[in-house]
Amino acid sequence: MKARAVRAIRLRWKIFFYLAMFVLGLLCLLWLFQIVFLERFYRAITTQNIVSAADNLAQNIDHSDFDSLVENLAQSQDISIRVVDEAGRDISGYQVSYLAQIHGFDRLQLREWWRHAAAEGGIHFKTVDRSPQKLPEQKQREGSTASEGAMPANTPAFPWKIEFYPVENMIYARIVDRADGSRVLLLLDATITPVGSAIRTLQIQLICISVLMIVVALLLALVISKRVASPIAALNRSAKELAKGHYDTVFTGGGYEEIAELSDSLNYAAGELGKVESLRQELIANISHDLRTPLTMISGYAEVMRDLPGENTSENVQIIIDEAQRLSLLVTDILDYSKLQSGMQTLKPVLYNFTEEVRAIVERIAKLTESQGYRIQFEAEQDIWVEADEIQMSQVIYNLINNALTYTGEDRRVSLRQTVSAGWVRLAVADSGEGIPEAELPHIWDRYYRAKSNHRRGMVGSGLGLSIVRTVLERHGARYGVESELGKGSVFWFELPRADDPEEH
Repeated sequence: MKARAVRAIRLRWKIFFYLAMFVLGLLCLLWLFQIVFLERFYRAITTQNIVSAADNLAQNIDHSDFDSLVENLAQSQDISIRVVDEAGRDISGYQVSYLAQIHGFDRLQLREWWRHAAAEGGIHFKTVDRSPQKLPEQKQREGSTASEGAMPANTPAFPWKIEFYPVENMIYARIVDRADGSRVLLLLDATITPVGSAIRTLQIQLICISVLMIVVALLLALVISKRVASPIAALNRSAKELAKGHYDTVFTGGGYEEIAELSDSLNYAAGELGKVESLRQELIANISHDLRTPLTMISGYAEVMRDLPGENTSENVQIIIDEAQRLSLLVTDILDYSKLQSGMQTLKPVLYNFTEEVRAIVERIAKLTESQGYRIQFEAEQDIWVEADEIQMSQVIYNLINNALTYTGEDRRVSLRQTVSAGWVRLAVADSGEGIPEAELPHIWDRYYRAKSNHRRGMVGSGLGLSIVRTVLERHGARYGVESELGKGSVFWFELPRADDPEEH
C-alpha cells in the first residue's frame, strides 16, 4: 500500500511538474513580448506605419482631394504630416500631436532636410531625441514668432497647460516628383512616447495572471492525476491478484481509451493464462497417468521374468519393449515441442523426394503395427519433390499417422493419399474412427488438447502431437486443416508448394 501510494504521488507530481513547466513557458513568453520586447515592437510598428503612409502619399501626390487623404492618414496612423515645396512653402499638412517637430521647422531647417534626402536617394529617416520643453501654446503666449514655425490652419487646439515630455520623434523625409515636374518634400513625424508606465501596468497584470495560472495549474494537476492514477492503481491491484494465480480476476479500466484497451488486453491475457493453467493441470494428470502405466508394466513384467522360472519369454520381452516405446514417444513429444517453442530448432530446407519419404515412413510404421492388426495404405499417382526441412516434415507425417492410429475405428485402417493441384502437393491422412465434434474442431490444434472420444488403441499421446504439427507447418508457410464427421472418421491434411523434379533437368 505504501509503495503504491508513493508511486501515485510521484505520478501526480510529475503531471503537476509538466503542467507547471507549460504554464511557466507561457508566462515567460508573455513577459518577453509584453515587457522585454514591448518597446522594440512599438518602434518597429511605428516605423512600418510611417513608411506605409509615405508610400500612400507618394502614390496619390496629384490627387484632387490630397488634403483629405493627408488628414485621414494622419488621424488613422497617429502621424503628423507636412508637405512643402522646394521654396519651403506649405502645400498641405496635419498635426495630430503638439510634440511633433516638423511643423516647427523654419525654412533653413527645411532646406537641410531637403539636402539630406537628396543626398540619400530621396529618403532621409532620423530619430530625434527631444529634451523636455513647454507646450506650443505656452511658447506662443510667451512671444513666439512666425519665423519659429507657424502652426497649420487645420491643427487642432491644445489645452492651456505646461508639461514636460522626455520623448523621441521619428521623422521621415521623402522627395516626391509631381506630374507638372515640380518636386515636394513629404515630412512625417511620429512621436515615440515613454512606455515605462505601460510596462509597470503590464507587470502588475502579469503578476496577477501568473499567480492565477499557477493556482489553476495546481488544481488541474490534482484533478488530472487523480483521474489518470485511479484506473492505473486499480489495474495494478488486479495484476497483483493475477500474479498470485487468481486467473478469474477481472480488469476494469475506463476514462481513457488507452487504459480501456489495456484493461481488455489484460482480461484477455488472464483468460489465456487461465486456459494454460487448466491445460497444464490436465497435462500433468495425463502424463502422470501415461507414464505410470508403462512404468508399472515394465516393472511388473521384469519382476515376473526375474522371479518366475519359465517367464523369460519373447512375448514378455516384447511387452517391455512396447511400453518403453510408449515412454519414449511421450518424452520425445515434450522435448520436440519445447525446442520448437524456444526457437532452438531452425529450418534447414532441402530439396527432396516428398513422395518417397512418405512411402518410407508408412512402411516403417506398418511393420511396427501390423502385429496389432493395423493396416496403413498410401496412394500417390507420381513422385513429387518439395523444398522443406526433411526432418521436421517427417516428424509431421509421423505425428499425423500416430494420431490416426490412436483414433481409428474397429477396422484399424489408416489411409494416406497424395494429390497435386495448382503447384501444391497435398497429403491427407484419414482414419475410420468416431470423428471429432464440430465444437472441438477449432481447438484440436491447441497444445495439450485431446479429443474426449475414447481411444481405440492402447498407446496414448501427450496432447502435443498436433500442436507440433501446426507449429512446423506454419513455419514452412504450409496450408493445413481437418475435416471430420461424427461416426465417419477424420481427415487431417496439409499442403506444401511443389518443387521442380531435379531428375527432369
